[in-house]
Order: sequence, then structure tokens, then C-alpha cells
Amino acid sequence: MNNTTNHIYDSGLFHRTALILFLISNLSIKAQQNDLNNQFVIGAKLGNTPFNVEQTFNSYIECGFNSIWWGAYPDTKPYLDKLKGNLIAENGRSRKDLIHHYATAYYSKWEAEQQQFPNRVGIKHKHGKPVEWKGVKCWSSSGIKSPKDSLIYGPHYRQEKRYKRWLYTDPGWSRFDVDYNVRFRMALDYNPQQVSPNENVCEIKVIYRAIKQYSGKWDPPEDYVLLRKTLKVKDFAKGGAFDFIGFDKTYEYTDKFMIPEFDNPAKTNYTYNDTEAGLGIQFRVDWLRKDDLCNLYVDHIEVYDNDGWNDMIKDPKGVASQIKKYAKSFSDWPYLKYWFVHDEPWSIDGFLAYHIVDSIVSSATNTPLITEFNPYWTHDNKINGEDFLQVWSDIAKPQKLFIDFYPFSPEYQFRLDDIEALRIRFQKCHTLQPDFWYSPQAAGVFINTEWKVWRIPENFEFNASVMLALAHGVKGLMLFSYDSFSDIKGLVANNEPVFQKRKLWYFLKDKLIPRLKGNLGQRLMQIEYTGEYLQYYKLAGKKNNFTNRKQNDESFRLNLTAANTNDMLWHLGYFKNKNYPDDNYFFITNLYMNTEKRSVNLDIMLNEPEYKNYRFKNIEGNFDTTITNRFSHQLTLNRGEGILFQIAPVIKYGGKLIFSEQTNDGMVLTEDMVIDNGAVLTVRGNFYSKANIILKNGRIEYKNNGKIHFDINKSLITNYKPNKSRINQQ
Repeated sequence: MNNTTNHIYDSGLFHRTALILFLISNLSIKAQQNDLNNQFVIGAKLGNTPFNVEQTFNSYIECGFNSIWWGAYPDTKPYLDKLKGNLIAENGRSRKDLIHHYATAYYSKWEAEQQQFPNRVGIKHKHGKPVEWKGVKCWSSSGIKSPKDSLIYGPHYRQEKRYKRWLYTDPGWSRFDVDYNVRFRMALDYNPQQVSPNENVCEIKVIYRAIKQYSGKWDPPEDYVLLRKTLKVKDFAKGGAFDFIGFDKTYEYTDKFMIPEFDNPAKTNYTYNDTEAGLGIQFRVDWLRKDDLCNLYVDHIEVYDNDGWNDMIKDPKGVASQIKKYAKSFSDWPYLKYWFVHDEPWSIDGFLAYHIVDSIVSSATNTPLITEFNPYWTHDNKINGEDFLQVWSDIAKPQKLFIDFYPFSPEYQFRLDDIEALRIRFQKCHTLQPDFWYSPQAAGVFINTEWKVWRIPENFEFNASVMLALAHGVKGLMLFSYDSFSDIKGLVANNEPVFQKRKLWYFLKDKLIPRLKGNLGQRLMQIEYTGEYLQYYKLAGKKNNFTNRKQNDESFRLNLTAANTNDMLWHLGYFKNKNYPDDNYFFITNLYMNTEKRSVNLDIMLNEPEYKNYRFKNIEGNFDTTITNRFSHQLTLNRGEGILFQIAPVIKYGGKLIFSEQTNDGMVLTEDMVIDNGAVLTVRGNFYSKANIILKNGRIEYKNNGKIHFDINKSLITNYKPNKSRINQQ
């Protein structure tokens, strides 16, 4: 976490609240097995009550998914028992689903002594100074002898105007009815002999700042006072003690401040924008006194919703106990891996609530929370001047980082700008949490006779988004959406008169899912993206020079050169094996979308190689050769396609040994090795083989008490016959 982000939140900013102390103390949170049994996770979102549920679910199984994002209810359990796949459970049908209910509540706490920069999210000050009062670090009016506005102001951030509670059917319920409570923890030091109880001290306010936006243009910011209250001496606790002081009512955002949803267009030619730096909600303290007979001390300010977190404030122990009881009631659901809550949280108020509920549930059941986070669609991924994905990571501390980012619009094809936006977010996710998950766009919005907002992508476009994610180390894909509902068109048309599987469904079943459940996915689970990548492009007259960049270990270099004068766009990411440091990989993908295929010349240069035989292999098996110092190869890929290549010593990781080589004591062979071309394998000391060694046209010599130790069912094969099950050669 960088220093500037520290100004927003760090663990020390809320450690003094009894609520937080209770909820996160004495927790023994075991980390969830993020690999989900070491398989590459591939699944999709299924709606709450799908149309034609039998046919829909049977097609889901037929497609080959190993995981599912659905509800955990008595009416879904028979289907989930049939799938026997990982379940990401989204239970949010009512407020009785306590994990979802409290994780979709809103809560933030802002330390008054924070001194944030003007265009950042956080508490600011025009007057006063930081002090310590009764053992508490706080902000004080000390030294002020005349009225001053903005003793405290800020934080300036966007709040939600609606709940992410889509399925509630409670009588009178409206997810647009979000009421917020605010309370200030303050103390007042004064001499009762000099100051009377009815004298004014300060004014507290809740102010909303927004701009009217007209098709990309906007008016100057306007302030809307939502609440205000004048505090007198008698409103404070006696003896200079800290206590909470709030307002007599809650506040809410009126309809005019609501952002229209795609199926509910704006009623005016403008909307209110509160996402820029310096906009949004602020909690203000103005000093009213004309003397220094009183000193005000402000510890912190809390804001929370009135339909969820208000219960947590009133009874933290009781609510935490209820949440744990609810979580434990699913102990007989063997496939339950995560609780999905708060779809696309888009306000800081949702981040801490998520983290606290996650802590409660994980401590009780070792089944953590998860949600898909939508990085804001701007070039810098910022809301209110903050890197929003970074803030989510810092405050919510998700045990599994999971993002969505839907780039397929009906207005244009998959463009370079969209690809680059994805690349930036994938790279950021890797820096925050390697092995993150991604929700690729597999649905569109179809209203009347045309796509709106999103469209179902072409197979090659969808594949390009997935391959780019794989090139950044993603370890799980959960697609939205499998079924169709309302105006959403998913992978199957299950809500139409004739049930149909869309062409993207067939691509998943026949092409992508077998790869991710096969050699590609298995190997991706064993290796790690190093964070290093290369781009090589020539687009509309612009091109970059390939830099021959080395990996960190400098074991080899890759060089890409144009195979012709055509435009192109290639992305390449470096990987290493988690357990074997000289087992190297790179994932290369063709991201040029305008033509069917592209070719590139690939040069591999080994840097002072320690061994004589190196395997250069397509993990999926259609290319496998042995190289020495340098190797050149022309690679041709369909648009949107990607390949994972391995570069590793044959004597340790298998392949064809065509130059004589010798082992070292303690060396281990992990995959089948063929000795050919008259080569001699000299075994010195103990050589451990977890695979077969096949003599084709070569031999083995033993020196220095050399001995090969084979694992069970592995052996030296001398009567060689070509067999793809032994070793894939081409």
C-alpha cells in the first residue's frame, strides 16, 4: 500500500472503536484454499430462479463448468448435488439471509485528526490542531478565539443512493430507500463557572457536493445541506468525556440525485456527478464561539445506513452471533467455497462492512466472502481522486480479488482502447493479489430489436479478453451471465419459446473449457505470473520497438520481429514454476481483432545456459522441440488466441535429450524424457525420476555410484515405441 493511500485508511484509523475490537479480535481466520482443490475455476452466474430450470441446468453441466455462482437454498441443492462443483453462493432473497444483508449495509469511520490533501478522500481542516485528550488522538479547537468555518470538513466521496439488494420482497421494501445516520464522537472541556449550559459551541453539518453534467459538460460544483445542528454546551458529556452526538434524523438522497439505470433513462438532460475529486459527501464542524473558554475535541465521525449497520451499532455481539449461526447452518454443504455478497460495491461505505462481515464468517466457518469488483471506467481507475481498486484492496481486504470489466459495446468492435483498459486493470490486480479471478462479459442487453449498453461478444473477442487475463496470471473465470432474464441475454436463451444455446456456449463447451480443464489449466495452476510483460504492436502507422527485455533471473531473452508489414498487436507475459525456479514459461496472445490470423517471428536466446538441452514446448502439445543456445520460430495465431510455452532443462523437466548431458547428485526429473540422436545420459550420484526415461537412440552411463530412483509405476523403457501417452513429440 502506497503512502498516499495510507491517508485514506489504515488499520490504525479505526482500532479504538469497541465495535471493531469485538468483531475482529480473537479471530483465527484460516486462509481459504484459493486454488479450490488445485483446479482452474471456470463457472458462470445462474439467476435466482432460472426459466426452464431443468433444461437450463442440464445444459450447464453439459457445457463442462466445474464451478457455479448461484444460491444455496433447498430448491437449488438437488441441482448442486448433481453438479458436484465449487459453489459461490449468492443468498440474498431476503433480510433473513444475514451474511448478504449485513455485507450490503454501509459503514465508514473517519478519524478527525487525519489531515488529507484537498483533492483526496479524507478529513481536512482549515483551523484547529491535532492534540491528545484523555489518551485519544483527536482534532481540537485549541487556540481559536473567534468563529471559524470548517474546523473539520470532508471526506468528499461518493455514497450509494440504492442498496445492492436485488431480490428482497419484503412488504414496503425499496432498495432506493437508503437512510444514513451520522454521529460525531466529541468532548468539550470548559469551566462550568465561566460558561453556561445554553451557550453555543459549534455547528455540525452534512453537506453534499455535486455537479450537474450535460453530455460531458458540467456546471460549477453546488453544495446541498442535508442536515445541520447547532450544539450547545449542555449537549456534551460532563467532565470533558467523549460521547457520541448525532442528528435528530437521518438523511437520504432525493430522486434527482439518482444515477439512471440502463432500463430507466434520465428524466432531464443532465445528471448529478459526484465521482470527481472534491465532490461527494462531507461532514463539517464550524466553530461558533468568540472566546477561548471552551476547547472542543473531535475523535472521529461515523456514518452508517439505517437498515443493516444500525443494528450492528446497537448490538454488535448479538448481530455477530446471528451471522455466525447462519453461516454454520450450511456446514453440510460440501461444495460451498465462497459467499457472494454486495455485487460491484461502488462506495467506500460498503468496503469496511464487507471486511467486518468477512471476518465474522471466516472465523466461524472458514468460508470467506467474495464479490466482483468493477474497476471504474476511466483511464486512471479513479473515483473522487482515489485509485478505487487500491482502496477496495486496502479497506475490504478481500481474500479473493475478483473483478469484472465489460468492454463489449454495441457501438463498436473490441478496440485497442478496450484491450488496453483491460490490460491495465489485470496488471493492477496482479500487483494487489496474484491468482485473482475475472468475470468475462458473456451477456448483453437486448431491448426491443437492438443491443443496448452491452452485447454478447463474438467468440474471438471473448477469447481475447480471456487470453489476456490468462497472460496476467488469472486463476478463475466466473462468467456473467449463463441464463437469460428480463432484457439480459446470456449464454442460453432459456426464457424464449424455443430453448437455444448461443454460439458462444458452443465455443466454451468445445474449445475453451476443455483447455482450462486440461493441460493448459492444469499448468497455469502450477505456475505464477512474474509481473513482467511485453507488448509488440503496429497499429495505424504507430509501432513500438521490441526491447529484448530479460526476465528477472536473466536466464533467457525473447525477441519478436514482424513477419510481414501488416498491422499487429501481441501481448506476452512471463511465468515461473512455483516449485522449480528454472522451469520458465511465457504466454503469448494475438490481440489484433481485424483479421483472422497474424504471424510473428519469435527468437529465443538462452543466456549462459547451464544445461545443453532445453525443452521448448507448447503446453497443449502440438509443438515440442529441443533447443540449445538460440532458436527461431514463426508463430501464427488466430485472432484472440493465446499459447503457453515452456522453456526448461530437459534433464529436469522432460523432453528429448539430443546432446549428451550429465546429472548432479539429488537432481529430479519431473516429466518423461527420451534419449535420442546418439546422446549419452551420464548419471552421477542419486537421480530421482518421477517419470519414465525412454531409450530411443542413446544410452545411459553411471559414474560416482550413480543410480536412478524411479517413482512407483515409472521405469527405464528400452523397447521404445512411439506413444503419445509416454511423451508428446512433434
